[in-house]
Amino acid sequence: MEIERINSGILGLDELLGGGIPRGSIILVAGHPGSGKTVFSAKFIYEGAVRWGEPGLYVSFAESEEDFKKYMKTLDLDFEPLKDRGLFKFLSLPTIIDSYTIEQSIEEILGIAKAMNAKRLVIDSITAVLKTLGPERTRALLHTALIPGFKRLGITALLIADLPYGSTTVGMGVEEFVVDGVLVFKMERERGMTRRLIEVRKMRGSRTLIMEIPFVIMPRDIIRLLIAAPLDSVVGFEEEVLSTGVEGLDELLGGGINRGAQVLLVGPSGSGKSLLALQMALNMASEGRRVLYLSFEESTEQLRRKIMRLGYGDPGSIPLSLVNINVTAHTYDSLIAFTLRLIDSKKPQVFVADGLGEVMKAGDERAFWASTTTIFNFLRREHITGIHTYAARYPEETVPLDTISDIIILLKYERKGDRYSRKIMVYKHRGRTTDTRISGMVIDGRGRIRVVKG
Repeated sequence: MEIERINSGILGLDELLGGGIPRGSIILVAGHPGSGKTVFSAKFIYEGAVRWGEPGLYVSFAESEEDFKKYMKTLDLDFEPLKDRGLFKFLSLPTIIDSYTIEQSIEEILGIAKAMNAKRLVIDSITAVLKTLGPERTRALLHTALIPGFKRLGITALLIADLPYGSTTVGMGVEEFVVDGVLVFKMERERGMTRRLIEVRKMRGSRTLIMEIPFVIMPRDIIRLLIAAPLDSVVGFEEEVLSTGVEGLDELLGGGINRGAQVLLVGPSGSGKSLLALQMALNMASEGRRVLYLSFEESTEQLRRKIMRLGYGDPGSIPLSLVNINVTAHTYDSLIAFTLRLIDSKKPQVFVADGLGEVMKAGDERAFWASTTTIFNFLRREHITGIHTYAARYPEETVPLDTISDIIILLKYERKGDRYSRKIMVYKHRGRTTDTRISGMVIDGRGRIRVVKG
């Protein structure tokens, strides 16, 4: 029998859970203070009401309705219209002081949930309940009152619990065994900035990966999981071939670049990587393809002046978006999220990332590889052709991107006497046999690149 699932509203989570959270599940949401538990739960309620018309009840033992709505509105979650339509209710309950207060609170929660026909419910938080009752009475409460009550009403519920720093056990350690799912939120510091992680520790009815997945909190998306696309969803590149528009380069590539392929331009500083990437981007945009050009080294004004010098005219006349990113202002996670959001909004057919070596310097190699793999796989899945530049004397120097790139174009210098000349070759071309001989690369009077034999 197929399990009915509901969308959580969290980008990446539903895919991870095989289509969403099983309807009627009771999920424990545990985490460090400030790790995103409340935002996650609020988005769960909001998404159900806005997208699916499912009434939601948010119960808080610590926060007022006014403070809750004020904070959520900063994240573009406006609950007031939902309240007016009967799709949302906020219930503020007194602080738990004894077992009698707990029983009264549960009766009130179930009564209101039934009256409004709630389909989604959040209790924020159950930590005080756990401390008041202790392990055995907590288990009894969950088994005999809370969980059966929610199941009877067909409610999918999130129970929020605090996870002290350094602790691996949630609450009293018993609630993990009686709920249907456990999501653990964690917070770390990376280069002085906050990094958030989520672990799907348990989810009945779903095949899950026991791993920590980074996520970010931002307006509009609210929460977005940063996980590479599953291998079975990453398609190969298309048969359609894109011309680079660079004289002599298509011939080296055996005709051009397959749509959806990820191309790495690698070479030492000054070898012409950025110029080649920009020229390819401009040629493709001039043919009407939407191009998103991200630079980690040059400002958008510098890029515009360079485009004018190359003789392409006003960059605003072609479908080209220029964006500069300050790497030092981001963690790898926020950088991925920012990039994915740009791709979502610009919907490019060609994506250029110039200066990935600068991104690498901002962190460690393993995190950089994981981040770029996420981006590469996303681009492949969306059939977006990627052009990426990385400064290195390859193959003498290690480049973390070489194994995940479909095409590697190697740029280098060659010295003859007291003069240097630029050289270019196709070092790798996945799925195609190409000419691997070294060719010359000339920059003409306009500043444009052309590839010449020998």
